Amino acid sequence: MSLFESLGCKQQQQKQPPLTREQAMQQIQADPRTVLSRCGLNIPDGVNDPQQMVSYLFRSGQIGRNLRKIK
Repeated sequence: MSLFESLGCKQQQQKQPPLTREQAMQQIQADPRTVLSRCGLNIPDGVNDPQQMVSYLFRSGQIGRNLRKIK
């Protein structure tokens, strides 16, 4: 199972092979807002720091504290 599948995200095209963990991390580091939006999460403009993003997602109820661990 890919990292995106573990997060409940769907890849844009079904014909693409699953991303490796390294590729997924590169995408998240390069453009976290776009990656999170593909997963159906919304982060407002101006929230750019990763810790602020996570805090916002918890406060807004978009993610909960009962997240399962990613293997």
